[in-house]
Amino acid sequence: MRFAPFITAVMAVILVAGTAFASNVPDPTRSTFDNFLGRSPHNVGVGAADLYSYSYHGTLLNAASQPIVGFPRGQVHLSIEGVCQNHGVFSPDSDSAGDGSIVWGVATSDAMGGGSCLGSAPTAPVVVISIDNIGVFKTLLSVTSPDEDGLGGGATLTDFVTFKNAYNANGPLYLADMNGSGAISLQDFTVFQHHFNTIP
Repeated sequence: MRFAPFITAVMAVILVAGTAFASNVPDPTRSTFDNFLGRSPHNVGVGAADLYSYSYHGTLLNAASQPIVGFPRGQVHLSIEGVCQNHGVFSPDSDSAGDGSIVWGVATSDAMGGGSCLGSAPTAPVVVISIDNIGVFKTLLSVTSPDEDGLGGGATLTDFVTFKNAYNANGPLYLADMNGSGAISLQDFTVFQHHFNTIP
């Protein structure tokens, strides 16, 4: 029985260590990410302080819904899949902040290039947010960009025709809902105009 205190102490250490480890592990069911991804090669030109520039946001929470501070940015990946123009994998701008937030900011969204795209099937994701050794945290079925065709040079007259046709027809959303509100309105025209008139 003299080993009982020792075993109890070891188990307590393991329990504490396990709890500390778990507190630093993002939980896919608790963490949150935006439901809309917009990108534009004119994003920096529009400006970080402007209401019409794009960025993408997430919040890393553990199983107890507590924010995870300082989670390494290099372990978080936003993948724009191969079906899209200018596909690639992008990490957030920095490690998670004190409230667990991570951001793909204006410059990063600019580096994503352009191209509005939709999955090859109604449920096929074109954006996958994942974390190393944990798995997928979020998927999106479309990407929206004022540079609709993603051919470079930003929003052109060709892109304007694509946007205008979808705007006038009230869809499809991914070609005309420039602000990600879930509906097409005059505000979307204003967003497109800012990117159309901005030199990258």
